[in-house]
Amino acid sequence: MIHVRPLSLLLVFFALSGLAEIPTGHASLLAAEVDPVEVVLPKDNAWVGQKVSFSIQVKAMGSFTGATNFSLPQVPRTLIVEIGSPVVSSETIGDDSWFIRTHEFAIFSQQAGTVSIPAIPVRYSSRNGFTGPAVDRDASTKAFTIQLKQPPGTEDVGVLITTDQYDVTEKWSVSGDTAVQGDLWKRTIHQQADAMTGMALSPPPTESIEGLKIYTGSPQTSDKTERGDFTGTRIDQLSYLFQKPGTVSIPAIEYVWWDPKKEKLLRKTLPQVNVHVTPAPSLLEEEEDQTASLPWLAIVAVTLLLLATFMGRRLLAKWIRRAWLTVYPEESRMTHRLLKACRSNDLESACHYWMQWSEMHDAGCGFPDSLEAAVTDMHRHRYGTPGQEAWSGKEVGAAVTEYRRRLKHPKESPPTSSLPSLN
Repeated sequence: MIHVRPLSLLLVFFALSGLAEIPTGHASLLAAEVDPVEVVLPKDNAWVGQKVSFSIQVKAMGSFTGATNFSLPQVPRTLIVEIGSPVVSSETIGDDSWFIRTHEFAIFSQQAGTVSIPAIPVRYSSRNGFTGPAVDRDASTKAFTIQLKQPPGTEDVGVLITTDQYDVTEKWSVSGDTAVQGDLWKRTIHQQADAMTGMALSPPPTESIEGLKIYTGSPQTSDKTERGDFTGTRIDQLSYLFQKPGTVSIPAIEYVWWDPKKEKLLRKTLPQVNVHVTPAPSLLEEEEDQTASLPWLAIVAVTLLLLATFMGRRLLAKWIRRAWLTVYPEESRMTHRLLKACRSNDLESACHYWMQWSEMHDAGCGFPDSLEAAVTDMHRHRYGTPGQEAWSGKEVGAAVTEYRRRLKHPKESPPTSSLPSLN
């Protein structure tokens, strides 16, 4: 007779139950201890601003379906970007064949010392083998660190570019050093660097300059990967509106980068530009298109001509000018031109007449918010990104009319406060 101990039967039961619950593929996975996602970091030290490459390998025991999604972490003063397209390969791990999808990434950081990259969540889909339904899977990489060294003499550099190939050029829409008040000059700055993403290249300075209004468009950044070479490009477009006559100096722009091969700090400067701005044409020299709307002035003109036999030419000319300015002052004529341009939605003329009209008014702390907002929108349409919807001068015309009405009838104006409005 065979005697079986209850304890032995219990152990055999649990062992069989445990094996039954482990799928065939997962049994090999546990045996081989394969991580479903893995970070491969060829080099963990570099200069500040230099490209640090790493890849994430996503593994599955069946074919992949759909794209892989990464929740890239936000690290202070650090940019993490994916480069190129993933590459799919296969590899035998243990006794099993695995599909491996490799994604290339680059780190650009302005932080010296130890930079910690947290675990990166990964979401992907794969089949169990070559057929069958796709299964959504969630995994996460392990955290890792890199060491970055600050190049000597670059402690005060705002954004440090680290590359052995860098160039910056500029192009102006106008040549020469003379402009007329109200002219608009456009400037294009083109940067290109090897082993650098365009998003990490420096923006141009836009500090305010007396007598000049600067408008910046959205930068165009791009990255190009070709035969293992990685090149980043940034294109900035600036528009300079000359608001006042005189000499305007646009400061030089210095671009600095660190060459890791030469271990040397290099510089390139876009030179200072000095522009002599002449006043806009005199209002009295412009076409007097208002006389057609004022036929009664013809009677005045005829009367003045009759007086020419009794008065000297110089005295008569002086008297005519004084009478004309009294009946129809410059501010009224300019307002008429501005409102006419707004009614016809003539953007170029409205900007031109606005500049001259605004100089006739001492607005103290500025024009009313409604007028400022309308004029800002007008300038965005003229100097902003092309392709915007057509400009309507209705808001500017209404705001100018209301502003003049309040000047003539200050008692009707609502009380104002010297304190800024609360958000």
